[in-house]
Amino acid sequence: MILAPRQTLIYMMKAIKRQYQLEDEILTPDQKAEVWKALAIVCRTNLFKEWEIRNRPQRLEYPKEKIPVYGLFTYENNSELISAIDDTTGFVINYEDALIEAPFFFLSAGNTRDASFQKGYEYL
Repeated sequence: MILAPRQTLIYMMKAIKRQYQLEDEILTPDQKAEVWKALAIVCRTNLFKEWEIRNRPQRLEYPKEKIPVYGLFTYENNSELISAIDDTTGFVINYEDALIEAPFFFLSAGNTRDASFQKGYEYL
């Protein structure tokens, strides 16, 4: 799949949005907006990291298996995702002046695991 970076971010976020429906009863609109902003930063970081790993090619062909595409080409209102992308333009996650690979999980058991033993994830 070949998409522009902004379009790729929208599709990455749409895939996650479809997988994890955020219930309006649980989150306020402001909280929901902050979730989408955080997700935009994580997705952008992973997209740029992939580009960097591949030696910054002129065109990045992002692997289909990293973006579940079922149903993503249907019309739906993506304004909250686009707002999150626009509000966080230029933001990525760095550790010691380098882009990180940003593993993402939507739910937590309330504990952060020590991943310092795993090479490449010392920042966790």
